[in-house]
Amino acid sequence: MSAALAKLAYIHRRLWQRDGTYRAAFLLGPMPLLGAAVAAALWFGLAVAEAPAPARPAPPPWAEPHAGPLPSGPLRAEPPVAPLPAARAGGGYVGYETGWYGTLHKVEMSPSLEITVAPAPSGRFTVEDAQLDVGPILTASVAAAPANYLGTANALLAVQDPGSYGFAMRIERGAGPPADCLRRLIVAGQRLFSVVSVNLGEGTTRDVPPVALDMTPGLYRITAYFGCWRNGQPVGPARGVVLVRRPGDATPLPARPGEILRPILPPHRAE
Repeated sequence: MSAALAKLAYIHRRLWQRDGTYRAAFLLGPMPLLGAAVAAALWFGLAVAEAPAPARPAPPPWAEPHAGPLPSGPLRAEPPVAPLPAARAGGGYVGYETGWYGTLHKVEMSPSLEITVAPAPSGRFTVEDAQLDVGPILTASVAAAPANYLGTANALLAVQDPGSYGFAMRIERGAGPPADCLRRLIVAGQRLFSVVSVNLGEGTTRDVPPVALDMTPGLYRITAYFGCWRNGQPVGPARGVVLVRRPGDATPLPARPGEILRPILPPHRAE
């Protein structure tokens, strides 16, 4: 037994002299070493948990909510295309009536909600109101080849007072299954917004925040893209409401009949 103890004592002295790890293990013992290892693991795990998470990719450019902030501060509008025409005694302007001239266009939406509108029109329609309804778009699409369509409506915006105007657009969905809907508005040469609302259900109403434009009196071009579709076909009912915040107004209000104008075309003569 003494010989074995002597051998162990010799080995201990040699390791103590030559190996620092042995000295630490001998002094600390297995339990302190295990505790130190657990503490180190907890510290590392906490550091990883507190590290900032990687940034998520930005949402698609035309999706809701907006991929980036809408323009802040009034934008500068292009000059009016014409001065305000003479006013009629009963209201309105000489040579103009309320409404829009529209064209039907094929539209495609990618999985990332990016909208591609075909440049060539597939049909034409008119709107006899300051606001847009999907009904004329559906009627025009009946005579066209089966496809997904939206309407591009063009008119003139009558601005009477100088100042900062805010423009927005509301969508109102009626009865029916959920549908994807687009609202895009261009005023005085400025593309203010383009928003796709996905899976709008029955009775849904959505507004786009207003974008400001500095304007002077006159007639300005205004173009609205509007439509709803489901399974590759245009659907309704739906209504697009152009909203205008005039100088002095606190909130945008629906455009008035005397603000959205189309020229009165001469009657067509058969040859």
